[in-house]
Amino acid sequence: MSREIRPWRASPFIVGRGYRVRRDFKALRDSFTAGEALTYEGDAYSRYDSQTGYVFSQAGTEQKTSLGSSR
Repeated sequence: MSREIRPWRASPFIVGRGYRVRRDFKALRDSFTAGEALTYEGDAYSRYDSQTGYVFSQAGTEQKTSLGSSR
């Protein structure tokens, strides 16, 4: 029986809640611009990289991911 791999800490975000980007920054796969309104969709954990990815969506665009925490 397979078990979902979960991050070692709780997410600082609430699923379905809106967040606004405070300053421009680049993540591993995406760029974020100050003022963007995003909705938090969930997280995913990479055991290989020991990192948690936080997934956000924005109306009219593809999902954005911010890899934020590691061990």
